[in-house]
Amino acid sequence: MQLILEILDPAQRQQVSTAHMCFGQAGGLIGRSPEADWVLVDTLRHVSSRHARISWQDGRFWLTDVSRNGSFDLRTGSRLPRGVAQPVAADACYRLGSLTLHARLLPAADDSEIRVGRPMPTGSLIPDDAFLLSESLAHRQPLGRLLSDLDDQHTEQQQLPPAGIDREQLQVPRLLADSIAHQPPTAAFWQAYATALGVCLDGIDQAACEQLALDGAALLRQNLLVQDLTRAYGEQLRLIRALHSDLRK
Repeated sequence: MQLILEILDPAQRQQVSTAHMCFGQAGGLIGRSPEADWVLVDTLRHVSSRHARISWQDGRFWLTDVSRNGSFDLRTGSRLPRGVAQPVAADACYRLGSLTLHARLLPAADDSEIRVGRPMPTGSLIPDDAFLLSESLAHRQPLGRLLSDLDDQHTEQQQLPPAGIDREQLQVPRLLADSIAHQPPTAAFWQAYATALGVCLDGIDQAACEQLALDGAALLRQNLLVQDLTRAYGEQLRLIRALHSDLRK
């Protein structure tokens, strides 16, 4: 079994040199320290030098918070108790400082080959079938022989006769008639729109109604943005309170 921790937020991925880390049964340390198995460069310095430790016990992976700033389970919104190992579930999400980590569990092809902390460069892909092809199969056939076989198969495919086409069952696309082209909103639509807004649109021309609809969409977008900023501010405020609580201890 292997545990893959990855940073999904594109903005946060740019802050670190390695956005993915694969842990085996040997486990490993996560933090800002150069001695950590996964070094996380946090510009806000909310990630501790020794922030969390990954371990393997009883057939599963465990995450232990060893930091002063704390780690949070985003599924429950609770803070992980310091020094107490917590089981890592598939698709779990954790917040370490200002970084959000997503957990994935993958079966290993050979447990004897599992080693701690195999870093993966930022932007690299982690295919689900990465462990299906063993090294013995990958190197059994020389590269020149393999390319030659592919060229032979391509030549054979070019020599095959063209496939027949059943023209009787072939559906020929037809252009849509101009009569069903896009039509502007009707008066009934604008009446329903005015009723939903609680305003009167009598005496307003088509262009003014369309501009009103665009202005309403802009206000809605601005309202959604304010809600997102409010949630982000609340999360930062909760984190600051937690840090102050730790400093008083």
